[in-house]
Amino acid sequence: MSIEENIFFKLLILLTSLLLASSSTTAENASRIRCSERERRALLKFKEELVDEYGRLSSWGEEEEEDKLECCKWRGVHCHNRTNRVTLLDLHTPSKEFQNGIITLRGNISTSLLELQHLQYIDLSSNDFHGAPIPNFISSFSKLRHLNLPSSSFSGMIPRLLGNISTLRVLDLKYNFGCYSKNLDWVSHLHSLEYLDLSFTLLSNANNWLQALSKLTSIKEVHLRNSDLRDIHPSSLPLINASTSSSLSILDLSLNRYLNSTLTLPKWFSNFSSSSLTLINFKGNSMTGTIPDAYENMISLTHLDLGSAELEGGVPKYFGNMSSLRYLDVSKNKLSGELFELMLNLSGPVDRKLRYLDLGNNCISGRFPNMSRFSFLTELKLRKNQSNESIQKGYLQLPYLAVLDLSSNRIEGPVPDLSSTPSLKHLMLNKNMFNGALTESIGCLSNLEVFWIGSNLLEGMMTEAHMLNLSRLRVLDLSFNSLLTVKCNSRWYPPFQLNDMRLAHCKLGPNFPTWLKTQNELVYIDISDTGISDVIPSWFGGVAPRLQYLNASNNEIYGFLPNISASTFNVSVSSPPSSGMILDLSRNKISGSINFLCHSKE
Repeated sequence: MSIEENIFFKLLILLTSLLLASSSTTAENASRIRCSERERRALLKFKEELVDEYGRLSSWGEEEEEDKLECCKWRGVHCHNRTNRVTLLDLHTPSKEFQNGIITLRGNISTSLLELQHLQYIDLSSNDFHGAPIPNFISSFSKLRHLNLPSSSFSGMIPRLLGNISTLRVLDLKYNFGCYSKNLDWVSHLHSLEYLDLSFTLLSNANNWLQALSKLTSIKEVHLRNSDLRDIHPSSLPLINASTSSSLSILDLSLNRYLNSTLTLPKWFSNFSSSSLTLINFKGNSMTGTIPDAYENMISLTHLDLGSAELEGGVPKYFGNMSSLRYLDVSKNKLSGELFELMLNLSGPVDRKLRYLDLGNNCISGRFPNMSRFSFLTELKLRKNQSNESIQKGYLQLPYLAVLDLSSNRIEGPVPDLSSTPSLKHLMLNKNMFNGALTESIGCLSNLEVFWIGSNLLEGMMTEAHMLNLSRLRVLDLSFNSLLTVKCNSRWYPPFQLNDMRLAHCKLGPNFPTWLKTQNELVYIDISDTGISDVIPSWFGGVAPRLQYLNASNNEIYGFLPNISASTFNVSVSSPPSSGMILDLSRNKISGSINFLCHSKE
């Protein structure tokens, strides 16, 4: 063999090796790609009909890179481990982004998704589909288990064909305000359904809604909140399915104003009491009359909301024996009677179980009872009742209490010592008849964020000692306690940054409160009629760059008005405007130019 032939032969071997290696690499890459080309193309077609302003689908592409070819690795897509078929499509807008007004996807839902016949899970929630109807073709996904489309701007009739998806376990269409259904027959065919949420869709013509629910043998949760449901006549009540009664756990029929039968629904659902019913929400329905005994045997009930239901009378004695009850809301009704006796009816096994109790906005009167036996309470709300007399020492020893709202009653006597409630975050005692000096134990409430005690009869002195450890305080209302003097050391540096400060009609003067200049996050200030007779300080213009409301009227403040940094005020002397910022410095002795107000917004 000649030298030339030898070189040619070696080059041929080398070229063959490179071609084989390349072929092997290509085959290896192809074997790693799990995604079906047909399903990949379907997803890309689906993407073409969407507007993706925030790049949520940026990982979806046609490039020849492995990650782009592999649709099983695309964001929001999941494939089966063995069959490699697309089984999950989750493109919901995260709740935090949605709350901030970010809608990640807009546009149309392409029929190309029909290629994904192995889909088991679809979540397109919190996107914007421009009032389009929910696509009928979704009913073709015969393996679908979860369909989540809430808050997605769908409208029109909910497809009856959804009732053909026999595998469906979760159906969530809530907050699609333009959607409606004339009847719910189609729901009754979903025998695998465990979770149903049609809240805030229109069901006013679906008179058979209860009959449809009674046929769901696997149902665990039903949410039909604010769906304009109509009342059910006792003669129309369907028979209870024994297998259904053993599964239902959560029932939310709240804010359906036409559900006005006192006994019909509670008695019908009381047939579930021996099973697993844990939550009932009938808030905002017109269920007039007294609280029925239908809940008595619901031994698993942990959450009962009967607020705004036009109920009368008192709280039944059997409530004290509801040993699983954690949450009870009977607010905004017409309940009456003595508060002391009402709380006796709540005595029993429920004592150490109850976490949340709201009796607000009723007609309950009488002396304040000893609440300390409800030792695990985290929220106690008795606002807008007629409770009177004083709160005895030791009646509020509630170590886990975070919210205490006794506002708008007639409670007298001194403000109780709350040192036994170290978890308090919100304390509302305003609009009562509390008198005497404010206890310094308030300063021990290191978790306190909101303190409302305005419109009482407090007197004496409030100093920095009362606010010593209130580092988390954001709202302070001491207003309309005309005998209360607020006096803090001029060198005092508060441990908190307030958003809302209301000291109107207290004794704050005669000097301008210097500690105010440390508060940089204030949005609302009311220091009107507080006896300030001092020159307006130069630093006042730099206080609170986010300020929206400032009322310093009815004082004797004098001197030149500084250029207030929040210079987009609506000047208001009498009634405030409906929007914008408000500055009221009337009935003072301020002099100088106010040219900066010429740039105010109207």
